[in-house]
Amino acid sequence: MSKTKGFLLAVAVAAMAFTLSCSSVNDDDGGSSSSGNGGGGSSSSVGSNNNSSPSGGDHFNPNIQYGSFTDSRDNKTYRSVVIDGKTWMAENLNYDVPNNATDVCYDNNPDNCAKYGRLYDWATAMEACPAGWSLPKKADWEELIRAVGGSVTIDGGSNPAGTKLRANVSGWTSGAIDAGPGTDDYGFSALPGGKGGTSGSFSRVGSQGNWWTATNGLNNNIAYDYYMPGSLTGVGGLGINQENKSSNLFSVRCLQDNSSGGGGSSSSVGGSNIIEFTDDRDNKTYKAVSINNGQTWWMAENLNYDIPDYTDDVCYNNNSSNCTKYGRLYDWVAAIVFACPDGWRLPTNNDWDELLRWVDEQNGGEGSGDIYDSYTAGRHLKASSGWNSSGNGTDKYGFSALPGGVGGSDGFEAVGNIGYWWTGSGFEVDENIDLLPYYRFMSFDQNSALWLLGNVSNLMSVRCVVDAEG
Repeated sequence: MSKTKGFLLAVAVAAMAFTLSCSSVNDDDGGSSSSGNGGGGSSSSVGSNNNSSPSGGDHFNPNIQYGSFTDSRDNKTYRSVVIDGKTWMAENLNYDVPNNATDVCYDNNPDNCAKYGRLYDWATAMEACPAGWSLPKKADWEELIRAVGGSVTIDGGSNPAGTKLRANVSGWTSGAIDAGPGTDDYGFSALPGGKGGTSGSFSRVGSQGNWWTATNGLNNNIAYDYYMPGSLTGVGGLGINQENKSSNLFSVRCLQDNSSGGGGSSSSVGGSNIIEFTDDRDNKTYKAVSINNGQTWWMAENLNYDIPDYTDDVCYNNNSSNCTKYGRLYDWVAAIVFACPDGWRLPTNNDWDELLRWVDEQNGGEGSGDIYDSYTAGRHLKASSGWNSSGNGTDKYGFSALPGGVGGSDGFEAVGNIGYWWTGSGFEVDENIDLLPYYRFMSFDQNSALWLLGNVSNLMSVRCVVDAEG
């Protein structure tokens, strides 16, 4: 397994570990990896570009034309910078949310707030930005990384984006190794503000910075964050984690609202349980359906997003017409970390169990097991055409499952006969065996929808879900 794949698998496995038992603050460089607007009813004013230092400090790039704005809630002034058409704060937020104990200074020392900004839990971070600014989504960070010449799929320790976004100051360390100053080519001027925990712990000031995104992780208890570590190789990188929303305290960079992107949009189509949304990453439009009493929206077709800089998301038989018909096939790392649009996620075993049990309850179906095997739901979830040997379903709920087949090191098989879908759940056999992810499958010759354990390198279809509001 390559270094990059090993790192990304660690991110995915750590997210899986969280679903089995809640995690506390992580104290490692790597990763254990639905958007919303901030504001809080305040206002901000934006000034002209300048090279003055509104909040003090000598770490800003003197060759960058910064903007500035004042947060009217406390009259603090911040630098801002435009990167690839989006206006980012060029320093960490330092707003003390009234009557809130989950935004703090590192080590509870006000000098650290003045230097690095405050640390926030996720819920507070979502509401902390001034009016007209918001906590950026995962998709916004991905656009930033690509804009500065980095890759969203490179190991966090060697991603060149980290060096280009870090301030040109010393102090980025990992143990005894000084990673050296960043080049700060774009004026993002990131500093290693460390991280904290709601338990009162603090770590990694001077060696790492972590920044929340507005995007949920594998479940609603975790969210994505980006981190810049002092690297063991002496090269500063940038990576992605999924972390506990309530127990971790990270830095915040706000993004001006009129420059925020990603995540897709929705509109009403036909009946009340069908919507269409657009994936802003490539402008593809998908149908989604709410089946189990409106609790969860499921994509009503397989995902067909070609992940940039990633080789293990492919069309069946490497034929683009199969992507058009069946969607792409992804390895499990791609499926769980990169594939779904911002605000959407890979469904877990629990999501599939709820879906299948609900379908069976509505139709007098049968199934069994703590991880639910349905012997009858497949008939109602399979598309009414496209399955071989008269194996079509009734498509009673608009789920429209198709037999996209599977890929792997031995090639491709089963298109037209079997559909395979990754879940966001896995089973860790022991410390010597990589985590085995669960998948669900439906076959042309059965009415069932069953589960099995796969290999992370298998290539399967993806259906993304988003939890209904309220």
